[in-house]
Amino acid sequence: MRSFRRLNAPHAAGQRAIRTFVCTNPKCEVHHYGEPPVQCYCGGIEFLRFDSKTESQHWAQLRTLEKRGRIKNLRRQIPFALYAVGPEGQKIKVTTYIADFVWDDLDGHQHVGDSKPEAGVDDLAALKLRIMEAQGDRVELLTGRFATDHIDA
Repeated sequence: MRSFRRLNAPHAAGQRAIRTFVCTNPKCEVHHYGEPPVQCYCGGIEFLRFDSKTESQHWAQLRTLEKRGRIKNLRRQIPFALYAVGPEGQKIKVTTYIADFVWDDLDGHQHVGDSKPEAGVDDLAALKLRIMEAQGDRVELLTGRFATDHIDA
C-alpha cells in the first residue's frame, strides 16, 4: 500500500481552495475564479464548476491531451462504490469515492485521477484512496503542476 503525505488538520485540503468556473464554449474555456460569473467574455453562459484552481488547471491539461489524441473518453466527477467484507463474506457498500477525472489511454486502460494540493491529503481522502487501491483501482494523484509528459501517444 502507498503512503500519502498527510495534512495536519482534518479536511484542511479545501480551506485555501478557490472555486473556479470554466466556460464550456470549446473555443473559449476561460477560467473565472471566486463567485460564479453571469456571462463569460465570449458570451457563453454555461460553466463547469471546480472546487479548486488546481483542479481546473488539471482539467485543462487533460482536455488538451484529449484534443491532441493522446488520451480519450475524458470524464469528471465519476462515482466509485467502496465496499467492505461482511462477517459472512458478503460485500457491503460503505461509501462512495468521487474521482475528479477518469480517462482511457490509447490502449484502452482506464486511469483514475484525483487533484490534490501539494500539502497532501486529509485522513478521509487517504482512507478512500487506500480502499480504492485495495479494490484494484489505483488512483493517480495529480498535484501542483501536473506533468502530462508521462502519457505517451
